[in-house]
Amino acid sequence: MHEDEKQGILDVRVLMNDNTEIDIEIQLAELKVWAERALFYLSKMYTNQITPGQDYTIFKKCISISILNFVLFPKELEFYSCFHIMEDTRHTIYTDKMEFHVIELPKLPERLKEDNSDILLWAKFINAERKEEFDMLATKNSYIDHAYQQLQIISQDREKRLEYEAREKAIAIAKKFLLMGVSIDIIVSGTGLLKEEVGELQNKK
Repeated sequence: MHEDEKQGILDVRVLMNDNTEIDIEIQLAELKVWAERALFYLSKMYTNQITPGQDYTIFKKCISISILNFVLFPKELEFYSCFHIMEDTRHTIYTDKMEFHVIELPKLPERLKEDNSDILLWAKFINAERKEEFDMLATKNSYIDHAYQQLQIISQDREKRLEYEAREKAIAIAKKFLLMGVSIDIIVSGTGLLKEEVGELQNKK
C-alpha cells in the first residue's frame, strides 16, 4: 500500500449475481490523486477478467464506489457524483463497462428532509457517530435497519471477545505471580480476578 493510502479503512470487492464486480473503498485521509488511483484499480479489476485467447465478450461491468472523508471536487456542492465514459457533446455512452461513484462525506447536509434519497440515507448512516443518529436512520430504510442490527451484533461480539482476551491475560499474569510467590490479595488487586478464582489457580499449580 502506498504511504498516502494507509488511512483507508475499508476496501471490499463484491461480485453481484449478474457478475458485475464492485470495488468499495472508504478513505479517511485526503488523497489528491484519488481519481487516478480509482481508475488504476478499476482498470486492473477489468483486465483481470480475461486471459490470453479469450473473447472480449467475456468482460463484465466494473463499478468503483469511493466513500471519501474529504472533498475531492471543491467546486461542486453535491455530495454524490456518478461518472461514465461518454462522448463530450452528445453524451453518447461509449461503454457501460466502467462506472465511478463518489460520495464526499464532508458535503452531507446536517439535517434530513422529509423526502431523502437512499444514497443520502446510506451516506448519513456511514458517517453517523451517535446512537441517536443510527436509531433515526434505521427507521427510514428497512435495509439500513437490518444493517444496523448486524452492526450491533458485531459490536457485541467484539466486546465479548475483548472481555475474554482481557480475562485470559489476567489469568496468565496471576499464574506467573503465583509461581513467584506473590500473595493472593496482591494478585486480586492487580488483576481484577476474584479471590476464589486465584485460589483455584493456586490449587492447580
